Amino acid sequence: MSQLNTGRPRNGNRLTHERGSQRLHQVRTVRINQNQSLRTLSRRSGISISKLQAMEDERADVRLSQLYQWHSLLEVPSSELLLEPSDALSSPIRERACLVRMAKTVRTLLKHCPDRASEALAKTLLAQLTEIMPDLKDVTAWNEIGTRRSLDELGRAAAYRESYNFRDWDVPVDIDW
Repeated sequence: MSQLNTGRPRNGNRLTHERGSQRLHQVRTVRINQNQSLRTLSRRSGISISKLQAMEDERADVRLSQLYQWHSLLEVPSSELLLEPSDALSSPIRERACLVRMAKTVRTLLKHCPDRASEALAKTLLAQLTEIMPDLKDVTAWNEIGTRRSLDELGRAAAYRESYNFRDWDVPVDIDW
């Protein structure tokens, strides 16, 4: 996946708009509707979570190329990231988000089908969803719960290397029985 371009605009301001509080896009709303976490998108794009948060701010003046990259990260049409004249998400966008979530769930079920009958039902359901919306053929399964570390990676606890010898602690014990 290509990285989002987070460089400075020519005017020197980083991701801000001159008019201040005007909504310019709905990247955050679409991301939430697609059930994508910033952490997952950060991992997929190689961009820090703080930069992604700044770019998804509805007042951030993101470049068109950045919107196209958000479109590929979120697997949604780029038009969904732009604001319509009304502020609420339109019905087609909500319906598409529901269909995408359903397709992701079916893809996940296909990965974990216990028998051929379940697999056949899941394939039929996916074919029917794809018939309704052909773009769903490229939708991937939900991410597995948690991320597995390689043997070379250390967990967060490794950063806190301190040894405690509890026998050396001088703790008064005042117990009245």
